[in-house]
Amino acid sequence: MEKQIASLHLVSAFLAMEPTDCVMSHARSLGGGSVTVDVQRFIWDHCISKAIGKCHAPYLKIFLKKLILEIESNRDDVLDELYELYSEFMISLKVGSGVGLVGICLSHVKASKVILSDGGLSTLSNMKLNLKMNQISTEDDEPVTSECLDSFDHAQIGGMRTEIDIISLPHVKCLHLPWECASESVLQKLKPDIILGADVIYDPLCLPHLVRVLSILLDKTKSSSQLPRVGFDGAIGCSHDCSNGCGARDVAAACDSAGSASPAEHPTAYISSVIRNANTFDRFLALVDEANLAITDLTGTLPPASLLPYMQSYDRSSIRLFKLSSK
Repeated sequence: MEKQIASLHLVSAFLAMEPTDCVMSHARSLGGGSVTVDVQRFIWDHCISKAIGKCHAPYLKIFLKKLILEIESNRDDVLDELYELYSEFMISLKVGSGVGLVGICLSHVKASKVILSDGGLSTLSNMKLNLKMNQISTEDDEPVTSECLDSFDHAQIGGMRTEIDIISLPHVKCLHLPWECASESVLQKLKPDIILGADVIYDPLCLPHLVRVLSILLDKTKSSSQLPRVGFDGAIGCSHDCSNGCGARDVAAACDSAGSASPAEHPTAYISSVIRNANTFDRFLALVDEANLAITDLTGTLPPASLLPYMQSYDRSSIRLFKLSSK
């Protein structure tokens, strides 16, 4: 009888869109103090799966995040369905996308928005070709304007998001984004939930530009006066051509709509890298500290997965994973 009452209270609180802390309290009561796998399955079957397309999308996203964090903090297993659905609500921005492999993986797990950026036009062209070869549709690499980014937003019907909307959305965009000339207003318009970077800490000349970009993306509330200043002289930093990147017209268009953007939770960046030069890495750490960013080494708790196990020549032991966030 107690479990039946706890189950009823949990479902009722979720349908009433009670604060997520209250819903999680009912979930813990049902699980005898923790959100067990059985409780997760109950939540999926009786709450979440029935809410898709009917529940207010922002509330469902917040609840999923709260639920996953609660389970992970207790070092319990999370249902794959919860991870998969949460990924469909996330805006993922990849800096230095290279051949586009991360974007291909994100697309296959149905991330709702994937923005693949790179400062090299030839790299961008090759990336698009790789995506096409993997049957992934992309938007054209248009200038970053408020109109093109708004059209890239979630498909919604009366504030409700349906499975059809997710499937039909062209959710991968390739973006020419040279770090050294990407404006603050344009970067803020991207509004990512998660920023990813792989092997981007190797050129000391590019590091100030990279950290500047990350600091803007990780804290939308910072003014330009609080960010580390980097000269944009063509002789300094990365030598990408900025002429087709984020120009003045893009900045103006982005600023027109920036004032109406609703506040969001601070995003998080995950950077994986091989430390080839200790001095270069120390320089990166110093710049991160100057930008008032927090950095955590996750290598010990989240070791690289054994992907492509047949590639014995690939040394995974030297890979490090770092988490960056605003302080």
